[in-house]
Amino acid sequence: MKATQRYTKLICLTCLTLFSIKSFAAEPVPEREDKFTIAAGVTHNSVPYTAADSITEAVPLFDIQYGPLFAYNKNDEPVFGVELFRHKRVMLALAAVYGSLYLDNADISKDKAWVYYGIKDRDKATEVALIFDFYSKVGLVEIMVARDVSNTYDDFRSSISWSRPFPDTGKWTITPRMYGKYYSIKYNDFYYGVSAAEMDAGVDIAVDQGRGINGTPISENTANGNLGYRQLRPAYEAGNAGQFGVDISIDYNFTEHFKVQGYLGLEQLAGQVTSSVLVEDADIIKASLGIAYTF
Repeated sequence: MKATQRYTKLICLTCLTLFSIKSFAAEPVPEREDKFTIAAGVTHNSVPYTAADSITEAVPLFDIQYGPLFAYNKNDEPVFGVELFRHKRVMLALAAVYGSLYLDNADISKDKAWVYYGIKDRDKATEVALIFDFYSKVGLVEIMVARDVSNTYDDFRSSISWSRPFPDTGKWTITPRMYGKYYSIKYNDFYYGVSAAEMDAGVDIAVDQGRGINGTPISENTANGNLGYRQLRPAYEAGNAGQFGVDISIDYNFTEHFKVQGYLGLEQLAGQVTSSVLVEDADIIKASLGIAYTF
């Protein structure tokens, strides 16, 4: 944990230094251009949940712009939207976002199955978002506010980011980014919380199966509101939280149409969610690699 925090600080310092080197070279006013880039990609992402392994999947990666319509997916959170307003360095858009976080009990190691007794799978959310882009002279500042519309966590989350591509890199396109995210109480409770009902259901399952923590059985005598009852897995309510992360996108352009693209990101969970019995790793690492073609 501490080592990862040091790496995060080092990456942030490096990005800030590299940004500052070219801080006096103003970014030009962007011009919207139609593009259609699609890639066959593979993602490898760690997950925060206890006893859950990292996930490796084959996914489509894409970056599309057709007039005011756009869509992109760099890793595991696709976005589809339409620009509502654009003028010089400012853009406002309405978008649909398919969230990346979910819990599938089938992915949990058997030796820690007791942690999830009584807890149902937690699905990805479909969200509607407002995206505001400001193409400043020192890079892109983007603010996003997303609201769940799939009755999953039934609240909102938001983010703010700053990115700027390195200039004069030849066939390489390298864009580091740093960001902060805010997650509401309902979001964190849905994905990391344990309700009283789930706690009761978990004890019932443990009693029925004659299992408990690390193989220590829970009997009917201890499943009646005393200390033994609480030891299975206490109820937990997560508060809201702000989190910080950095990532970098790297493309190598073999030709005008053909390229290899990569993505690497690190985000750290923060606040009360790190105390949840469901959370094992507060450092979330995401990576993807794809072979892309631009039409």
